[in-house]
Amino acid sequence: AAQEDLDHRANSASDVVPDLEERRTQARAAVARATAGVAAAQAGPEELRLAALRAVLAECRDHAGAREAVAALAAAAPAGPTAPAGPTAPAGPTAPAWVSAARDSRGDVVVLWAPSPSDSVTYRVRRLRQDGTWQVVGRVPDSSIEDGGAPPGVEAPVYAVAALQSGRSSTETRSDQAPIPRGPAAPTAVLAVRAGDGTVDVTWTAAPGLFGGDVEYRVRRLEGGTWRVVGRTRGTRMQDGGAPAGGVPVYAVSAATRGVRSAEGRSDGG
Repeated sequence: AAQEDLDHRANSASDVVPDLEERRTQARAAVARATAGVAAAQAGPEELRLAALRAVLAECRDHAGAREAVAALAAAAPAGPTAPAGPTAPAGPTAPAWVSAARDSRGDVVVLWAPSPSDSVTYRVRRLRQDGTWQVVGRVPDSSIEDGGAPPGVEAPVYAVAALQSGRSSTETRSDQAPIPRGPAAPTAVLAVRAGDGTVDVTWTAAPGLFGGDVEYRVRRLEGGTWRVVGRTRGTRMQDGGAPAGGVPVYAVSAATRGVRSAEGRSDGG
């Protein structure tokens, strides 16, 4: 995925990525090592093949050849009481049930999705380009991501999210296909006040209808043009001890319940 993205940038926006050619060389070398590892695994003992392919995926988790080889092992594994013993690939993680994408007030795209019920997963997020190809936006452990590099426009692009687990990938869920449940209302009356010790006390009013332990609030701070997550809480107050000196920063608070996140309420009313 990195090699594909870097090659695309070399043809369209080579000045955006520092040391682009060095990064492309590193990416090509990593893919070449993985390809050689797949070939060695296929030529090696059958009983060690699955472990060797998993080792390749641990270093290059998007390598198509390795993933196809693991899938082929799973498909070819015999079943029934007479089946000979041998390695079989476990089932992959469960895909997110839905994905949504919407632009915020700055024009960036906020992508949200339902968490996978599988344990210990990360998520790969891809954006559909205008030429019909896909670009990897990022990999995150949480069920949301902000795409500040999305092309400008009124409508948000189409996104696809897959759950990743130990080198295995779920099917992708697209933002233009899955039904999206109604999200909670945004918190209101977000207020940020500088305390005497330099910290900032952030308070807000609970989102209407959201009470009890199943609600989690995420607090973010605008710093240098980018948003930083300050923390998460189930209450309606948070103290930011890492706030920079000077004027009180802008804060944004969102509510999440049952895997669905609300829009953000902001301390500047934006």
